[in-house]
This record gives sequence, C-alpha cells and structure tokens, in this order.
Amino acid sequence: MENLDSMPEQLLERYKQGTCTPEEKLWVEHWYNQQSKQASVNFEEPDYERLRQEIWAKLPPVLVKQEMKAIKPVHRLIWHRVASAAAIFITLSAGIYFFTKKTDITPQLSVNQRGDDVMPGGNKAILKLSDGSQIVLDNAKNGLLTQQGNSAVTKLANGQLVYNKTKGKPGVVLYNTMTTPRGGQYKLTLPDGTNVWLNAASSITYPTTFIGKQRNVSITGEAYFEVAKNREKPFYVKSSSQTIQVLGTHFNINAYEDEHDVKTTLLEGCVKVSLNNTAGSAGMTIKPNEQTILSKGNLSKSTVDVDDIVAWKNGETTFNEANIKSVMRQIARWYDIEVSFNGNIPEERLFTGEISRNARLSEVLKILELSKINFKIEGKKLIVSP
Repeated sequence: MENLDSMPEQLLERYKQGTCTPEEKLWVEHWYNQQSKQASVNFEEPDYERLRQEIWAKLPPVLVKQEMKAIKPVHRLIWHRVASAAAIFITLSAGIYFFTKKTDITPQLSVNQRGDDVMPGGNKAILKLSDGSQIVLDNAKNGLLTQQGNSAVTKLANGQLVYNKTKGKPGVVLYNTMTTPRGGQYKLTLPDGTNVWLNAASSITYPTTFIGKQRNVSITGEAYFEVAKNREKPFYVKSSSQTIQVLGTHFNINAYEDEHDVKTTLLEGCVKVSLNNTAGSAGMTIKPNEQTILSKGNLSKSTVDVDDIVAWKNGETTFNEANIKSVMRQIARWYDIEVSFNGNIPEERLFTGEISRNARLSEVLKILELSKINFKIEGKKLIVSP
C-alpha cells in the first residue's frame, strides 16, 4: 500500500474515476454518509488532511482483493451539498448501486455463505406456430426458420426474430405466440415493422400478417413497443385488464399477474388506455413521460422517469422506492429462482437503485446485504431473512 501521507488526494481521485477497490468505495461512502447526517457540509473544497485522517483511520490494515469485472461501471461524484440525510448511497464496480432509505448502514466486508451462484438470464424464447408446433429460439440456427402464411420467419445473427412479407395475396390469418421463460428476454420484429422487446416471463400473440383496419396483439408480462406508424391502421395492445390504442409510438407495458398494478408508460407519441369489459369507458390519453396505473379497477396517471421504466430493455433492472418483496419478484424472474422469506422484513425499508442484468446473483446479493438483509442460495431457491 502507498504511503498514507500522500494518499488522500489520490484515493479521492480514484473514487471519482471509479477505480477504487470495492472496500475502499464502501469506506469512503460510509464516511460521507455519516457526514451527511450532521450539519450542512460544503464539499466544494474538501479538507484533504481531515479526509485522510477520517478515511484511513477506518480502512482495514489489509484490504481484501476481490476482482470484480466491471460490467458497466458507475461513476458518481459525491462532492456536493447534502440534499437529504435519509439517503444512503452505495456503489460497486460490478455496475450495481442503491439508495436505501431509513436504514443505518455500516460497511460489512464479510459475506454470508451462499452456496452455488446463479448466472443472469439471457436471450431465451419459444415460438409457438399456428399449427401448435414450437421452436426453441435460443437453440435454433440463424436464417429462415419457417414460412407462416405470407411471412417468412427469420432468426438474425444477433438473435432477433423478424417477420418479412412475401409475395402473394393474404390468405387465412395465422397467429403465432412468442413466450419468454423466467430468465429470458427476446426481441421481435412484427410483419408491419413494429419492434417488440419481451421481458422475462412474458408473451405476445400476434397475426403473421396484419389484415383489415386494425393491428391487434395481446401480451402477458412486460413488453416494450416501438410501433411502426400507420394512421390508417391503428395498433392495439391488449392485456388481461386493459387495451392500449396506438397510432405510432414508443411505450412500455408492465402487466405481470403477480404485480399489484398494470403500468403503461409513454416515451414518444400518444396512446389511449382503456379498461376491458367496461362499457362506455372513455379511457385515458397520456403524453410522453407519463404513465397510467391500473389498480383495483381504477385508472390514474402520473409523470415518471421513463429511462428507469425501460432500463430492463437496455440491460439494467431498476427499483424506485420498492420494498424487498417487489425487488425479489424482479430478481426471481430474471435469475429464474424461487424466493422464500424467513422472518419479517419491514415494508418501510425501501430501495431505489439499478442493477446490471449481466451481474451474477451473488454480486446483487452482496449489495443488498449491506442493508442488513441476509440471503442463502440452495440450488434454485433463494432464502431471504432479516
């Protein structure tokens, strides 16, 4: 280790550049969190000598060297005036960070025994054809897979599934269904050019050729759409409880059966959300950066951070003031594990943060353990306890 007398500026610079070891990060941020609970502190011109004494007094004599592959390093500059003493900021070079509210965190360098690790999900899906036969897409070779009506179904080199129109008059309307398992995701291009991203444990049913005055699909779970514009033929997305009318837009729908609410979030364009089986319902129209929330038969809307909503499509999983059960539902879907709770974890313990979907389960759990939650992996089962 370098001489302590010459280290403060270098340590802080390494922190700002994201090159600290995980242990150094934890201790620097713990010191910062403790300072944030006191009277207002001006971090614009740090007292490096005081920082050196504070930080290095707490660093262990021998730092455990843990190589963690930087999946998507998060670099955050924390030298700013404290906004809220209740927010605790934790980062890890594996691309995982959290704010944990109402929790006093002390860094813990030891990690509970976890057993076997669990790898993250990936591109996995099953395509059910009109005759009931199935194609496991993650095992299928690239190129033409099948002909469905007037569409050639092709798997591209990047794994994406594409429907291309072929010559000939439209015949009988055929329907296909793509389903992703837990731990799977997939991208699909529909016959009209609409792009669809399916999250884990989701499905979409669609015609192999859009005939008539409407384009109709139905989904379960979560999907992100970039709908090809066609004002003469509006696009409709139906879930078990609502229908979305689209002209040409980008939006996300989360309609998992194990979630309390159905959420539709608009990124671009305009959509109208209506309740199913409700005669005379006027529906609700939303603008970009707005979200409808269907809860217990009531539809409302609010303004949201759309980047957080569609982070899953871009390789991240986000939480926004979510309790541990909500966090675990998302983790269970992506890592294809069963989660059980042993003991009561307070509902008021909320999490806001982001996890790289490329991170191993052990990396995710190591960060969550910093909020005084314990985990144990037994095969494909994860036990959560206070």
